[in-house]
Amino acid sequence: AKYLLVQNNRLAGIGIWSLLMDAGTHDLSNVIYDRFVKLANRAAGADRYATAAVLSGFAFKPGVPLAVVTTGESFPDALAGGPLAASGGGPILLVQRDRLPPVTAAELARLRPGRIVVLGGPSVVSDAVLASLRGYAVGGATRIAGRDRYATAAAASAATFAPGVPVAYVASGVTFPDGLAGGAAAGRDRGPILLVRPDHLP
Repeated sequence: AKYLLVQNNRLAGIGIWSLLMDAGTHDLSNVIYDRFVKLANRAAGADRYATAAVLSGFAFKPGVPLAVVTTGESFPDALAGGPLAASGGGPILLVQRDRLPPVTAAELARLRPGRIVVLGGPSVVSDAVLASLRGYAVGGATRIAGRDRYATAAAASAATFAPGVPVAYVASGVTFPDGLAGGAAAGRDRGPILLVRPDHLP
């Protein structure tokens, strides 16, 4: 709470004094690193797949309950997957339709998630990639998909959230910026992102 006070009020720094800091106890320094040093780092990789893996490495320790995997070649399923990943306490990682990138595989091996959910149908993440993912999670890998991006977002919502959610965010499924901006809010508020056409409610 004290460190959040520093950050929220843009104070210039902190001062600390603690017994046993020189006796091999790193709890306090680990918290300081998490609150301040990590925030100053750039999460970036050689490509979108590596960037997702680096971001996961910053944010998540091994043993996460869930990892959401979706295509890195288009945006709609990843938008819908944000609240799903937030609700399950894990990252979103990206794959190609017919290939599990080595950086994604390495991050899954590090995380050893309880389960993997592939978001999107075989046209965006093939059955072969789904099969290759099963060995990376204790509980295997399953797929959530609909006939199109709108149905996939609705299926992700239905699989994650019970009736009576506090809020549902609705954004265009034609372009990505608004849904991307809404994803963090939806994750915070424990509600889904649902996608619509500009002039039509699917």
